[in-house]
Amino acid sequence: RRRGPTRGGWGGGGGGGDRDARDGPVAPAPHWGKSKYLNLSYQDLGTPYQRPEITRTLREAGRTLVTLRVAANALEAFPDVGWGGLPNLLTLDVSMNRLRSAGSLPRAPRLASLNLARNEIPAAWAAVRGLSWYPRLRSLFLADNPISDGDGQLYLDMVAWSCPAVASLDGQAFSNPLRGEGAPGGLRGWALRTIPPTMLPFFITHPSAQESARQRRQGGVWGW
Repeated sequence: RRRGPTRGGWGGGGGGGDRDARDGPVAPAPHWGKSKYLNLSYQDLGTPYQRPEITRTLREAGRTLVTLRVAANALEAFPDVGWGGLPNLLTLDVSMNRLRSAGSLPRAPRLASLNLARNEIPAAWAAVRGLSWYPRLRSLFLADNPISDGDGQLYLDMVAWSCPAVASLDGQAFSNPLRGEGAPGGLRGWALRTIPPTMLPFFITHPSAQESARQRRQGGVWGW
């Protein structure tokens, strides 16, 4: 008996236990839990019909994923993958979507490369605050967003303060004067007088800055 076509969602998902009246058993859904690389770009995952499917897949593959590409899916927010996030993810491509903030991006403490180009991220601290939770981020693409199309100096400042470890911005070398000389991604223990006034609200809530302040206070040094 010949096996019928796979039914269900994109990527070969679908009713592993269902049967087709004409073609016999349906091919089982793939086991996403062992996936290290997933390219789910151009799949219309932002539609209400597809959102449950992408959420299920990412939660199943979350602990093993190293590279994930979900470009051009009309996503307005990243799927909720749960508190566990994507602990081993190194590369994430969410370009050509409709994201207005980095706040919905998943927890990924090892993330080294992030592509957010061609989204709708504005030049607002609240929109980039989520990037500060990627201490190992070295490569960042933010081109063709409102944040990169406006004040060039403000753009560079926002990247410098939110992503201390980034060494490549939009494909070009990026020298961040705030990068610490000790642990990767650490901020220098700069005094408050060196911080631009417009950046103070963001700086005092930055996790790296808070750790720097704690260490300096323990050493008897005032300031950041």
